[in-house]
Amino acid sequence: MTETSRRDSWWRTAPVLTIAVLALVVSTAGGAYAVGKNSIGTKQLKKNAVTSIKIKNNAVQSSDVKNGSIASVDVKDGSLTAQDIAPGVLAPPPAAPSRTYFAKVGQGGELLAHSSGVLSVTKLAVPGYYRVQTSFDPAPCALSAAPQASSQIASANLESASFVNTVHVATQNVGGSSPYADGSFSLTIVC
Repeated sequence: MTETSRRDSWWRTAPVLTIAVLALVVSTAGGAYAVGKNSIGTKQLKKNAVTSIKIKNNAVQSSDVKNGSIASVDVKDGSLTAQDIAPGVLAPPPAAPSRTYFAKVGQGGELLAHSSGVLSVTKLAVPGYYRVQTSFDPAPCALSAAPQASSQIASANLESASFVNTVHVATQNVGGSSPYADGSFSLTIVC
């Protein structure tokens, strides 16, 4: 073969070789093609195309979610803990309503007026000592006793553990030889 014929044969096979190489590249690449970064957006996605299974765990952050877009129905029951909620986000629970009880007691231990919850009064043998019986536990409550006479003072305390649901009230004179003396008083219990 001469130099010219070799050159001619190369040019004749070149288009065939080019087509073969091109066919090889296309067949190995398949139908895939590269997509540039950020080239798919919300306009290209069909509604409900992205499901929970298609999202990597912990991939969605707070900054990815529009404020106010998630309602309580969107959150699985039991999935949130106190650590998930920022301090001050939730309103504090409402305060329990307070309940006020009262008793107006005569000098001899008679119950002159009272609210529900105050059952009875017993005048003890020691002068100035009274036991007020209630239908509830007064331990968590605030107690206040006020004498009816300006010459006396009164105090209210919880009874010992042996007397359930009772308040002890003592009345005494402001001056004089006998500090404790019988006297009428008002008792207020706020729970």
